Amino acid sequence: MISNYDGQGLSFVYPENWKVEESTDEWPREILLQSPSGAFLSLHLYATGSSEPELVEQALQSIRAEYEERDIEALPFKDSLVIDGPKARGYNVSFSLLDFIVQAQVRCFRHADYVILTMCQAEDREFDQLEQVFLAILWSLIHPQTSNAE
Repeated sequence: MISNYDGQGLSFVYPENWKVEESTDEWPREILLQSPSGAFLSLHLYATGSSEPELVEQALQSIRAEYEERDIEALPFKDSLVIDGPKARGYNVSFSLLDFIVQAQVRCFRHADYVILTMCQAEDREFDQLEQVFLAILWSLIHPQTSNAE
């Protein structure tokens, strides 16, 4: 089953067993979706004048700072966010944490009245299973009329 998010001028669908938290008091605004296992997708909403390249680099630097003793691999990404979606820039990131390999995708794109920075993160094996869920959530954000019509 799916749930609907509608707020901040955005709407999307997500799995009903995921938790949603919002921080909308100051900029950037944040919407965090978390799976029962701890995997997450975060949406950071910035004003339209924000620089996408700067936001992407700041996000990568934040990851490097948080996991400073880890060997972090970051591969650049510049392509469509989803099918029929906006162009996005970002990184595919992987690093080790304890005995796990963690994968993350950082993406930045313009949509609605925002520049949106997203981050999807999960343990390696789980990421492979959840990547389509992350993409479906983002697709429903970009195409809300289509995803809500069902």
